[in-house]
This record gives sequence, structure tokens and C-alpha cells, in this order.
Amino acid sequence: RSSSLARILVVEFDRDLDPGLVARKIAQMPGVEYAEPQWERYPLHIPNDELIPQQWYLDRINAFGGWDIERGDTSIVVGIVDTGIDPTHPDLLGTLWQNQGEMGFDDRGIDRRSNGIDDDGNGIIDDWQGYDFGGDDGITPDNDPSPHYYHGTHVAGIVGASGNNSIGIAGVAFGVRLMSVKVSDEDANEPVIINGYDGLLYAARMGCRVINCSWGGRGYSAAEQEVLDSVRRLGALVIASAGNNGDATEIFPGSYIGVLSVAALNSDDSRSDFSNYGLRVGIAAPGRGVISTVPARNGVPAYRIENGTSVSAPIVSGVAALVALQRPEYRPDQIAARLRATAEAFPTDLESDAPYLGSGRIDARRALADDTILKWAEIERWSVASEAGNRVIEPGDAAT
Repeated sequence: RSSSLARILVVEFDRDLDPGLVARKIAQMPGVEYAEPQWERYPLHIPNDELIPQQWYLDRINAFGGWDIERGDTSIVVGIVDTGIDPTHPDLLGTLWQNQGEMGFDDRGIDRRSNGIDDDGNGIIDDWQGYDFGGDDGITPDNDPSPHYYHGTHVAGIVGASGNNSIGIAGVAFGVRLMSVKVSDEDANEPVIINGYDGLLYAARMGCRVINCSWGGRGYSAAEQEVLDSVRRLGALVIASAGNNGDATEIFPGSYIGVLSVAALNSDDSRSDFSNYGLRVGIAAPGRGVISTVPARNGVPAYRIENGTSVSAPIVSGVAALVALQRPEYRPDQIAARLRATAEAFPTDLESDAPYLGSGRIDARRALADDTILKWAEIERWSVASEAGNRVIEPGDAAT
């Protein structure tokens, strides 16, 4: 059979022609059995982390192909504005951001981490490892963002758990720095988000290119929108969960202008039944059966499988971090636009959900490999006027 390979010819040409068109033309020639373009192929990097086989979503979002183009490094900081990150977890050691302006010793020889002085002049004292805007009592902030609840550690692992360390999992953007910004109270069972927007502003001011918010709630606030406008001007893209009500309820911050809202998908790209949907959703990502880090037990790494848009958002945040690294000149809205423009379209049998799940499923390789000039436009604000000159539309009215 190998002798038949001698009948295969490779045709090269230097004109600017579509290879598919050339192949179809050649296929019509007498004596040609078949003709086809020579497709590009890429090595698929697979880290040696032991739980990689359980991270089914990495293959679904084309992360292995993406890693052959770009992997995270310490120049990109992702803010995890959540319930805190466990600094002792072996799969997160070395990934956590430290504020160099609050490190070392001051002129008196006292450790800047605990000298009670705002050494870097950012208005916050001793924030050497991030900050806790909730504090022990939910009222008084402090400089220890260690968690009392697993959620923030789980989110952090999805974004940036260490890769190629032979243990646990690999984060979507392994190699980046994770900034721990705790914005919850100390309830170990059902914490409440407190001062979340202070945390967002802090993360942006301290240099995060991407900020993940796997939390939210109903109700629009003009003040919160103003904070997010400032965050965007500071150069940070906020990525947030669409919500887990299973309906079209608008959840904030995900539904604010300039925030990329993420819906949750099952392994077949259908919408997870718990996931919110609607025209404010920007993109979708796997959200069921996602394994990640949870606080270590006596130094032993621990992991947990979770469902929800809380796990969908950090998958997108990880890809956003890789795009930010590859394209340092991009503004936040340009990063979001690239993610949306290169998303994988939903299968035809799922088209009924498609208008309400953003532009498609996140695709890491396409977001990093597509060198074409992409254009993306979206309506941020609109108004409606009825014939009567007001904003109330009655049956039979013509509206503008």
C-alpha cells in the first residue's frame, strides 16, 4: 500500500490564490483522484499536571492549541476580586502577586509589610499581598486577604494555577500573577460581597490588565457604572459571571457597560440550565463539572468540582490574560472584542439559544492565532421614543 503514496503530489504556487479554489480546479483535471489544501497543523502542548485529564474544558476551549502560541508570564496580573486566595496551596505557590512598594525594609529597618505606613502612597497601609476590603467583621478592612471560604481560591486556580509542576491542575493562563482582593465577610458558609467596587478600583489602580468577578446581583447603580468606567480607563478589562438564575435576569456587574458577561455551557455547547442568558451576555464558556483548587488542608493540595457561571468567567479571564500578554497595546475593549470576534459559533441545532449567549464559546487558539484585522461593534446605549413623545410603547404605536 505504501507504493500508492508515490502518486501523491504536492503543488506549490507563489501567486496569491485561495488554496481551496486551486484544489477544486486541480480536482477537475483528468486522472486526478482527489485534490485538497494542505492544512496547517500545530503541536498541542499538554502540561504534566496530574489532574489534566479531568480538565475537560481545556480541550473544549482549545487551550492546548492556544498554549503553543502563548503562555502566561509574570508581566500580566489578573485581579481575583472575590473571597480571597489561599496563599498556602501548593498549586498556587509562586502565582500570587506581591506589592513591591510594600516589601523590604524602610529607613528605620522595619519590615514594610507590617510597619503601619503607606509606603507606596496608594492610600492603603501594608497591602503587600493584596487587600481585604471586608475585614474580620465585614466593616473594618485589613491587609490579610486569606480566605474563610473556598470560592476565591477555586476561581483563582481556573485562571492561573501553576502548570508543569506535576501536581494538580493547570490554569488557563498558568504563569500569570494572581492578585488576591478579598471583598467578602468572614462567613465560612455563605459569605456576602462587601465593598466589591472598592476592590475593583484597587485592582485596576495596582496594575491588573484583567479583573475577574464571579459574583453579582440584581439592580443597576449609576455609581457602580462610574466606578467601572474608571476601571476601564485605568486599563483593566472586567469579566463577570452572567448569573445562575436560569433566566434572563440582568445581573450586575456583568450587565454594566464595558463589562464582559459570561454565560455557562455544558460539554455539548448547550446552555447550562442554571445559566442566565440575554442580550447583555457577551460570550459563553464551559460551566459544568469544572475542577479547580480549594484551600489546602495542612499543606496538602485540595481540589473540588463546581458548576456555575462563577467557573465560566475565570475561563474567559484566563484567555483574556493571554491576549493581553500577546497584544500589550490593546485597550480593555479591544481585548473583549477579540475574544468575541474569534469565539466559536454554536452548532446549528442550538441556534435558538445563540442570540442570548453572546457571540459564541470562547476559543483560546483562535483568539491568539487570528492575525486578520478584526472589527467589532456593539450598541452600548440606546433610547426609545413612541408616537406620543414619551418612552412608553403602547400596542399599535410606531416607535423610534
